[in-house]
Formats: sequence, C-alpha cells, structure tokens
Amino acid sequence: MEDCLDACEANANCESFTWAPMDGDQNHPGTSVCTLYDEAEPLNTWGPRQIMCQPLECPAGSDQIGELNADIEGCGLLECDDRYQDDYATMQDCLDACVAHDDCVSFTWAPMNGDQNHPGHTVCTLYDSVTPNRQWAPNQIMCGLA
Repeated sequence: MEDCLDACEANANCESFTWAPMDGDQNHPGTSVCTLYDEAEPLNTWGPRQIMCQPLECPAGSDQIGELNADIEGCGLLECDDRYQDDYATMQDCLDACVAHDDCVSFTWAPMNGDQNHPGHTVCTLYDSVTPNRQWAPNQIMCGLA
C-alpha cells in the first residue's frame, strides 16, 4: 500500500487511491491492485477487500510526527466515544481542538475509514505526548503543534 500512496503523492492530479491486497479486487485475482483517482469521494463499493485512501498532510499550524500511521496507543485526552465526526468532521477541527485543550501537544487524524477499528467514522485523538509508540492503519497521520 505504501507504493500506492507514493504513486498518488507523486501525481499532481491524484486526490485519492484504492488499494486491494492479493486477490482483494474481484476483477484481478492473483494480484494486488492500486488505482489512482482525481476525486476524493467514492462512487461505489468494490471487493472483496479494497480500501480507498487520501494522502494526508498536517494542516498549517502543525507538523507531521513520524511516518504515516504513527500512533500513540489509547484514546488520548478524550473519552473514546468523543473522537468521531460528530465533533471533529475535518482535520482542521481536530487541530483547533488540540490548540484549545491546555494539555494537548499532538493529535492523530484518520479520515473516513482510516482507522481500522472505526469504519465509517473520522477519528481525532488528542495527546499530551509527541512520541508515537506504534503504527495504526490503514490511513492516519500524527501531527504536533508547531
């Protein structure tokens, strides 16, 4: 999947990509499949095992910490159920929440379907540390306040 992300980031027109592991694309058995798109919104579903991702960049006022999918285990400074799109629809909302929280020095942002445990949700997690201790996939970014 990293090669697919790299291909998308190298293409100025790429807004998103889909990646399917070996045998994960119903039309291409026996191979993994990477497809680049000039749109960010999915138009349908495809299977049996495929994911749509968007390249992530920390918003102005923050800097990326570690590699893509860097993470600190746990729910951070918020209750676990308080981290979803009802409160944080965008990465900017997540940054703003971190800036407003006295103890927050970093955050992770996973766009819709970017957190492996929370499909169908965006996830914003605020932290009082800038030291990741694991990787969490398939598509999230860790940002520290600049």
